[in-house]
Amino acid sequence: MCKFSSLQFTPSCFPTRPRRVNPLRRVSSPWEQGIVKDHRGVPLVKGDGQLVGVKEYGENRRAIESTRRRNAQTTTTTQE
Repeated sequence: MCKFSSLQFTPSCFPTRPRRVNPLRRVSSPWEQGIVKDHRGVPLVKGDGQLVGVKEYGENRRAIESTRRRNAQTTTTTQE
């Protein structure tokens, strides 16, 4: 004998209309877009004007960060 033979479902258990699938969500974070941004939200740019990609940044992170630090130090000393 089946245990569930006396199981009854009310109409409220079933949806009256199919669930709508949300439209494709927009890519919100720069990381998902493949663009690296600094703490201010400004994208990192190479010397030729192209944006730095996530993969390239990950592979050359130390060199990129050392160059950014060096540039930040030279600009602060020239402003004084």
